[in-house]
Amino acid sequence: MNKIYNVGIYLRLSQEDQNAGQSESITNQRDYITRYVVEQNWNIVDVYIDDGWSGLNFERPDFKRMISDIEKRKIDLVITKDLSRLGRDYIQTGFYLEKYFPEKNVRYIALSDGIDTGDRYNSNNDMSPFKAILNDMYAKDISKKVRTTFNTKRANGQFIGAFAPYGYLKDNSNKNQLVIDYEAAPIVQRIFSQYLEGVSMGEIKRRLNEDNIKCPCAYKLNTCNYKNVNVYRYVWTQETIKRILTNPTYAGHMAQHRQEKINYKSDKFRKYKKDDWIIVENTHEPIINQEDFNTVQKLIQQKANHYANSKHDKTEHLLNGLLFCYDCHAKMTYRRNSSKKMVAQCMTYSKFGKSLCSSHRIQEQVLINTVISELRTIARNVLNDEFYSQFELVKNDEDNTQKEID
Repeated sequence: MNKIYNVGIYLRLSQEDQNAGQSESITNQRDYITRYVVEQNWNIVDVYIDDGWSGLNFERPDFKRMISDIEKRKIDLVITKDLSRLGRDYIQTGFYLEKYFPEKNVRYIALSDGIDTGDRYNSNNDMSPFKAILNDMYAKDISKKVRTTFNTKRANGQFIGAFAPYGYLKDNSNKNQLVIDYEAAPIVQRIFSQYLEGVSMGEIKRRLNEDNIKCPCAYKLNTCNYKNVNVYRYVWTQETIKRILTNPTYAGHMAQHRQEKINYKSDKFRKYKKDDWIIVENTHEPIINQEDFNTVQKLIQQKANHYANSKHDKTEHLLNGLLFCYDCHAKMTYRRNSSKKMVAQCMTYSKFGKSLCSSHRIQEQVLINTVISELRTIARNVLNDEFYSQFELVKNDEDNTQKEID
């Protein structure tokens, strides 16, 4: 108990915790813990602060920095105001509490909860798993309340997204109302106009990229604090074109609940079918008139039906999933060229064009011949002459039989 510890003070505050008031503030946490550490005559090595981060997310920047310092043996004691500051996911919290910290010989203290892993006789330590579960249930309850509030606003035609759809902006006087972005709206109109003229989504994508028109994610980077894991692409994709063409928002109807997080612990989203969207009509000024929007939906449905019917007549290629691009390592997909011959092409090029990879193509027959040739070479190196002699004998017997018949 007389050991001089090298302490890492960890502070965390989420947006939900801010509603609790000053008691949970970063300043309050720091002062509360610092006084205790000074009283113990321990060394404060560093203070790690994750302000605005959820306790369900263990990819927090300063939390990871603290773990890195533990690996470097800079600190041997971690201290937080309470267990919920460490995290609210009871599985991950339990991992650090029961496995990681003990294996790294790191003592952990949650001051206001009375948890101290350095004191084996501390009865509060036995309660830590239950406290972790309660912290997790609190996060789950908050998530349910937030979803209920969001669904109520959606049903009232209020926009609740963090960022307005491409072509629109949030009204400065009412963040739940959309107004037209007159810089991006003409691009939306161009997409609808070209599709009505019979231009395919793939061709529209190609033209936009060739004209150096900024795609939605690249455009948002210049207009707001937008973050997206796929933003490095900076190119239009066929999926983006389809998402715009099928969005009733551009006809003046608020369409939301198109996708939703799987649950309060996951960052992945689940897409919903159109029947499950929440659509409120005539909530804002349209970019596309209703007649043109309806015509586009019919054209898309017709092509979808045609594709579904023709798909039954197609057989899956024998080498599907086995051919990859040499440059970008993406899978090669199969399609028919202008001569109606099957060719394999780089999927990255098919989706994003020459900005990310070049057009690697190989005809199906060339591919098949190459594979067969390689298999024959491998077989010759593996199988001995005795194996092939069996086929020679069979062939001779067949020839003799045929002569007798003749």
